[in-house]
Amino acid sequence: MTAKEYRAFLKRHHLRQVDGGWLCDYNRRQSINWAQKGVRGAPALLLKAFDDGLIPIEWFAANVKRPIP
Repeated sequence: MTAKEYRAFLKRHHLRQVDGGWLCDYNRRQSINWAQKGVRGAPALLLKAFDDGLIPIEWFAANVKRPIP
């Protein structure tokens, strides 16, 4: 996922950068990095699955241990 695609993903889902990081159990700093350099690996797959409607937000709430920002 390119940085441009990531920023469009956040906008499409009305998410802040910190929310995008939280979805993948990463901190705000990593999410800011993704907005500049893109997302690779497992986080990109998780975000794409969420974007495609394959994973509901409730799944993240139940499985991400980091407190919701």
